[in-house]
Amino acid sequence: QKINELEVKSKLWELNFQSTPSVSQSGPTPHELQLQKSKENNLIIFGMRENHHDASWNDKDELQALLSDLGSTVNLDETNFFRVGRNLERSRPLILKLNQDKKAKILFMAKNLKNNQRWAGVAITHDLTKLQCQEEKAREAELKRMAEEKNQRLHENDKAKRWRVIGGRGARRLVLADL
Repeated sequence: QKINELEVKSKLWELNFQSTPSVSQSGPTPHELQLQKSKENNLIIFGMRENHHDASWNDKDELQALLSDLGSTVNLDETNFFRVGRNLERSRPLILKLNQDKKAKILFMAKNLKNNQRWAGVAITHDLTKLQCQEEKAREAELKRMAEEKNQRLHENDKAKRWRVIGGRGARRLVLADL
């Protein structure tokens, strides 16, 4: 098991090195590092409805309701939040600026959104730069490829199990799970 985990990590490092040659060989640019630093305590909330036609509509009230349902005590009067992107008939993502402790607590509680009918379609995750998103997609693709290879090599007596990619952004990994 340890050998398999080390092989996965080794392949991820190789992939990371090969996927962004200009960045990985010389390191991230100062601008990229500054962007990462400015986003490290941010959360991005996808799928939270937005209404421009209702004068009584308020993102603050909706966000406070979401955080209350999660069990968070974040005071939005002391917190910055804003929408990003263009409104193209869909709700724009909402950025929430927090400190590291509050961010971690909200991310931990965000898994409870799956079972909450009111917040169906809402997802909370880290606010990453474009480069970090590209690296994450490449990492996930490589893990999926490795999972497929390992699933093909499983013996007949292990067919009740499957290699799967699990975990959130930045923490994805391979596990052997029961079907």
